Amino acid sequence: MVAMAAAGVISIFSARFVPTRTDGWYRFTRKIRWGLISIGVVAMFVPVVMYFNKVTISEEGFTENVGFFGEKAHRVTFNDLERVEFVAETSGIGRSRKTNYYLICFGKQGTSHKVPVSGSCMQTALPEIVQGLKTAHVPIIDKVPAE
Repeated sequence: MVAMAAAGVISIFSARFVPTRTDGWYRFTRKIRWGLISIGVVAMFVPVVMYFNKVTISEEGFTENVGFFGEKAHRVTFNDLERVEFVAETSGIGRSRKTNYYLICFGKQGTSHKVPVSGSCMQTALPEIVQGLKTAHVPIIDKVPAE
């Protein structure tokens, strides 16, 4: 993440050294400058978003924060769950088909949470979450079709 942010700073700083003449080949200099600045801003923004993606697991439950400054949060308490279903949803057509995996957590009060298992943080934490669900005696139903 630090390397990507440093690359963004270098990209923005290097835009200063693009020649400013507008004759001949140099007519693209404005586009090159703005391209370097745009790449730099994106390269500095992505690590900030990646830094705030995290999954916290405790004996009581787990919390997943994703997005810029953790704007999307899923808080699930193991003791409040009736059952958990592991599902796969396929979207798109042709070659652009994509399969997304979710944990659908059904609460005892009739509520449900659809927690995506697509991020690397969540995929890494999934075995610990499953262990916590088993410890709390929450049934896990696998609805993912075998390939």
